[in-house]
Amino acid sequence: MPLQARTLNSELTLSRRRTASTLIEQSERLALRGEIPAALSMLEEADTLGSFWGVSATSWNVLCWYGSLWGYAGEILTACDRALELDPGNIEILDSRGLARSLTGDVDGAIEDFSTFIRETSDENRRYQRQNWVQMLQMGENPFTEEVLQMLFID
Repeated sequence: MPLQARTLNSELTLSRRRTASTLIEQSERLALRGEIPAALSMLEEADTLGSFWGVSATSWNVLCWYGSLWGYAGEILTACDRALELDPGNIEILDSRGLARSLTGDVDGAIEDFSTFIRETSDENRRYQRQNWVQMLQMGENPFTEEVLQMLFID
């Protein structure tokens, strides 16, 4: 490849990387503020643009967690699944997906995700909290009151 073509190709790649990177950063900020549809759209665009770098499991997980807390659990389940595809052993992602599954009525899936989190976490406080959630879900109760969801914004 001639030098001029390589330089142009490098510049295009760098431009795409910056664009994808910017979109990812903007998406995470939007997710924190509750602008979930816009955040999802930006993350999907970044995933398309950033073919080599792509969107990390962490970024998909941010959208999964905050999307659930802001009331968009059904819309962001694909983001949760995408995060797990990229990092299948990550219990933080399972925890986020467990929340989304619970909020969308997939109680068995939520119990499965939370149970894995409980087995593998070293965080005793969160383990205890998730054990309570599993017990409530098994009894047919909803552990995610408005107060609990508000508290999870700091979790």
